[in-house]
Amino acid sequence: MYPFFSIIIPVYNSEKYLEVCLNSILKQSFSDYEILIINDSSKDRSKNICNDFKRTSSKIKIIENKKNLGVSLSRNKGIKNSSGKYIIFLDSDDILVPGSLKKLHHYILLTKTNIIVLKHNELKNNYKNSIK
Repeated sequence: MYPFFSIIIPVYNSEKYLEVCLNSILKQSFSDYEILIINDSSKDRSKNICNDFKRTSSKIKIIENKKNLGVSLSRNKGIKNSSGKYIIFLDSDDILVPGSLKKLHHYILLTKTNIIVLKHNELKNNYKNSIK
C-alpha cells in the first residue's frame, strides 16, 4: 500500500538543522508517510545524520546526488522516487509543528482538494514563538 504523503527534503550542508527537521516529522501523530532525503553532495556531517536516522526508521529513503545539483533538481529526483498520494516539500531547516500532518490529512479528505499551498511561519527559539 502506498503512503498518503511523500515528504521530500533536499539536503545540502544542513548538519545544524537536520536532526530537528527529521525529528519534527517522526514525532507526528499521523504516520502514513514516507520521507525522501536527497543528499545533494553535502560536505559536512549531513550524510552521516541521514544514515543514522535511516537506521532508526523504515520510513526514510536516502537518495545520493553524485554532484551538487541544487534544490530544484533534487526535489525533482524526490518526486520521481516518491510513492505517496500527496507530496510535501520541506527544506532541511524547516520543521513540522506537532499535529501538522494529521490536520493536513483531515483537510484534504474534507475538501477533496488536489493542491494546498501553506504559508510558513519563521520560528524563533521554538514553534510557540512564531512570527508571521
